[in-house]
Amino acid sequence: MISLFFGGLMLFAVGGSVYAAINRHVSPTTAIVIALLGIAVGGSYGYWLGGPCELTVDERQVRFSPPIGRVRSFPRSRLATIVLVRAVKATASTVEFRAGDGMVLLTTDTMFGRAHFEQLADYLHVPLQWGP
Repeated sequence: MISLFFGGLMLFAVGGSVYAAINRHVSPTTAIVIALLGIAVGGSYGYWLGGPCELTVDERQVRFSPPIGRVRSFPRSRLATIVLVRAVKATASTVEFRAGDGMVLLTTDTMFGRAHFEQLADYLHVPLQWGP
């Protein structure tokens, strides 16, 4: 299972604020305000969106559960390829799960890491490709 937690936003804001304050890029007051803002935004995402995005694979199916919206799944036996369509540095922003005939079975627009999909492709014994 691959999970994406919004708590990462809080850690990023707090860590960035502490780094900026230590290296005197901003005043301590500004760093505290940025950290508190990050905690407030990340906490509200976690509270109102209800939890992480999850991509779960078992013997029968591949299932994507977003925090808002419907759960989507397809039979694991139909999966032929995982395609990373758009990428920003090391993070995939759109990923397509495709059948043998090229039909898109599932598209995710979340920010799972590329390494997660490399491990998933190895586990599923399917190729991982970079798309257009």
